[in-house]
Amino acid sequence: MPHFCRTVRCILFAIIALGVLDVAAEILVDPDELADAAYNEAADLQDDEKYEAAIKYYKRAIKLNKTFVEAYYNMATCYGRIKDYQSAIKIYKKTIGLDPDSGKAREGLGNAYLQLARGTLREYKKYMKSANRQLKQIGNSSEGARLERNYRKTKALAN
Repeated sequence: MPHFCRTVRCILFAIIALGVLDVAAEILVDPDELADAAYNEAADLQDDEKYEAAIKYYKRAIKLNKTFVEAYYNMATCYGRIKDYQSAIKIYKKTIGLDPDSGKAREGLGNAYLQLARGTLREYKKYMKSANRQLKQIGNSSEGARLERNYRKTKALAN
């Protein structure tokens, strides 16, 4: 890469890091170039498993290019990696809205829903088990039996 290009790239990264996107937009003829620079930085951070930092850079790329499908998709993936499934679902849906044929975004959306459901079932099982123990302690056998049946159904769904 010529020295001039490396210098420009360093300046672009500095602008991105400072969050001064308006200044950068005035300097650049093509804002997609800055969006690409933010995307590349985010992808490097994602490769290093620095998901929260990557999300910030994906957001910057999207701010410059509202139709940057890969940035949306990768940002949703990062949200999934940090177990923020609600945000992942929201961003996967945006990705699919931009690219309805994206099989990987649909798969990611399905996985995010699955992980969210598993977490909910784990919480449900935990409280069902606790309620079951409490009911057994007070001797309410019919209520305890009903609760035990519900717990078994929940356990079967979680597996």
